[in-house]
Amino acid sequence: MFECDAAGMYFIYIAQIKLYQMKRLIIILISFTSFTVSAQVKFGAVAGFQFSDIGSYDLIETSNTGNFLIGAMAEYRIHQSPFYLTGQVLYSPMGYRKSNIQAADKDGNIMGEIDLHSINYVRIPVSILYGGATGKATIKAGLGPFIAFQTGDKLKIKSGDTFGNGSVLPLYKKEISSVLYGIGIQAGVQWSSILLNLHYNQSFNGIYENTSAAGQKWKIMGYGLSIGYFFTK
Repeated sequence: MFECDAAGMYFIYIAQIKLYQMKRLIIILISFTSFTVSAQVKFGAVAGFQFSDIGSYDLIETSNTGNFLIGAMAEYRIHQSPFYLTGQVLYSPMGYRKSNIQAADKDGNIMGEIDLHSINYVRIPVSILYGGATGKATIKAGLGPFIAFQTGDKLKIKSGDTFGNGSVLPLYKKEISSVLYGIGIQAGVQWSSILLNLHYNQSFNGIYENTSAAGQKWKIMGYGLSIGYFFTK
């Protein structure tokens, strides 16, 4: 009986050792995988300038307006292939200027024509890029979706006052859309840690919510140039 109990304790002891070793191996594998993935992800900062405008619509006249953009970026090279997955979080205002669009307040009072409407967005684009090396540089180009969250606005009336927080809007528009979604295209050149990038984005939905379902959905587009710097190589 004693010998049976001793044998049983021995096997339990061996099993505990094996389990402990297996746990250590799993932890090492997870740590190695995490390190490998993080080593392949590069993080950086980006800043630039872009022009934006709404599309061409009947009886509507507008001009491009320019705004700065700034934010953070990350890039992951997919298994040493020529394909890259990139993402950005950008403070990226967009809008239009010098319009013939009549503006009204919440009570329907006509305020005059809109000289400038700049809407602040936090825009999050995600893209798949194809890259090819040429000399000391890598050329990358691709496209992907974006989503943008509205965080405020500034509307200026021609020869008049400036308003914000959606208190004055184009006639027959009840509010600024809280979320935009669309597609972006980018092409750029990277030298070591520096990235020079051209970009274009087009929304699929309108920047305003209409007072009626029959109203036009004014979509917005933007294009510009940015420069980024990767903190990790």
